Amino acid sequence: MTKEFANLGISIIFMLLLALASVPVVNAEIANHVVISEVYVDAINETGNNRSEFVELYNPTSTGIQLDDWNLTDLEGTIALSSTIPAYGFYLIGMKGYNDYKDNATWPDADKVSDVYSFQLANDGDEVILKNSTGGIVDTVGWGTAMTNETMNAAKPGEGKSLQRRVNATITQDGYGPAWDSNNNSADFFIQDSPNPQNSTWTVEHRPLPPVPELPSILLLAIGLITLAGYVLLTKKI
Repeated sequence: MTKEFANLGISIIFMLLLALASVPVVNAEIANHVVISEVYVDAINETGNNRSEFVELYNPTSTGIQLDDWNLTDLEGTIALSSTIPAYGFYLIGMKGYNDYKDNATWPDADKVSDVYSFQLANDGDEVILKNSTGGIVDTVGWGTAMTNETMNAAKPGEGKSLQRRVNATITQDGYGPAWDSNNNSADFFIQDSPNPQNSTWTVEHRPLPPVPELPSILLLAIGLITLAGYVLLTKKI
């Protein structure tokens, strides 16, 4: 191998490294605001006006967030919120009678129990909208036949099942913070067979888990060329 060819190989490697540096990093779609993380819309125990249904909020940020003057609405009724949702923690809103009529006795009590009869989660389709103290929309979830959503409605869960927000694009299990938010309810939520509500007293932090980004094709090609060029340079005498 000539010295000129070796220099050319080094130049190619340098150019490929520059190309790698210019490949944009795909931003993980982890929310940086409070999200609606789980919704239980079709309770087993529905006694009169009392409901076992709930809406769970999750805070994926590193600081607690005041919920004073925030509210949750389904466009028919509005529940006023208060208190603080802790960093990497939860806040649980139960429908009227939730604490006394839970479908599962092991579920925690709600941080806020609704006294608004007009706020009822329709089984076939409805929406839940979280608003901050200025009236700005923080998050929206629509399911089934709802007319309000983010891009597309989430699937309608069956009786005794909940809508659970994903941890990220590929992970659906609990244990990490459910903060995946691509602004598409259909993609961001899955049906959970065993609902698992958590309230603000939950002591274990659930931090968000960004997905491992897929390597772009140009990056894979560059890695291959660099490996090949390096092999040639190391195995041939200049």
